[in-house]
Amino acid sequence: MMYSRIVTHDDMDGIVSAAVCSYYYHIEDIYFTGPYAIADCKVQVEPSDIVCDLPYVPNCGLWFDHHLGNKEALEYRGINIDSLPGSFELKDSCGRVIYDFLDKESIQWPEYLTRTLDEIDVIDSFAYSCKEDWLANTFGKLINNTLLLPFSANTNGIEYMRNLVYAIRDYPLEDIVEFDWVKVRIQEYAEREQEIIQTIQNCVRFLPEDKESALPIIDLTDLNYRPFIVRPMSFVLYPQSKAVVVVQNQFIHGVKQHNLNFSMSLGFYFYKKNHKKDLGSIMAELGIGDGHPGAAGGRALCTSKSDMFRTKEKLLKQIFRLWQSQPEK
Repeated sequence: MMYSRIVTHDDMDGIVSAAVCSYYYHIEDIYFTGPYAIADCKVQVEPSDIVCDLPYVPNCGLWFDHHLGNKEALEYRGINIDSLPGSFELKDSCGRVIYDFLDKESIQWPEYLTRTLDEIDVIDSFAYSCKEDWLANTFGKLINNTLLLPFSANTNGIEYMRNLVYAIRDYPLEDIVEFDWVKVRIQEYAEREQEIIQTIQNCVRFLPEDKESALPIIDLTDLNYRPFIVRPMSFVLYPQSKAVVVVQNQFIHGVKQHNLNFSMSLGFYFYKKNHKKDLGSIMAELGIGDGHPGAAGGRALCTSKSDMFRTKEKLLKQIFRLWQSQPEK
């Protein structure tokens, strides 16, 4: 089978996944999307497509993923993932799943690409031991920051991500951070870091039942614009926190909607601890999303502003209740 297009997640792991596939299969056509677009059947996929770091799409040629929620969704439908073309493994990154799958073909990988995989494993699984570890500007983290930064009207985000796929495929990360088109976004992120801190400080709150202030909630629903936010910064500002919840309105073409997006991340507290916390299962149990044990996201559909506020408060309380019900050890 000849594969001609890579359909991948529009984040760092998706980009690295596409780079690995592009290197092995010699594919230049890259299409970026997100899990919601896949779930809403907004992306047409052909047998010549390779789908990476996204929910399974029937009719695709190959599927690579590592999200437990996507596996459980298939099992719920009675689909055996072992029968699907490609590979699913619960590994630190989808890039690692693809690399290990293709490595069975005895390919000689460039050494710089194996180093890139080591870094994306850390980034996507949030394997940081402390705030100093996360704040360290490794080459991979600098590049990931450029993807967290919103794209302006004057910047073609799709073109940037596609060029990043080609760069990661062909060059080591230490070279990529010196490319002018990457350096300008690295600098812009650095200039806006104080904005991230200010937004978190202005919008953070804790539920009354959260006596230990272990689960800060960054509530962005009062804002009429989509703010630039980076969740792990909350662990730097509130070192007692064990995880973080971000809730914000969905925006479509810059217009604020009533629908809510939730995201969660575990903090440094759980680094290399044998814990029982599973954020993905919280989202799945609430029926709003899924994810990994260490990071998850979900979406709640709301019909009005008042419905949005009721739904938000109800779900935040349910999230905290489920969080508390999960043992730490």
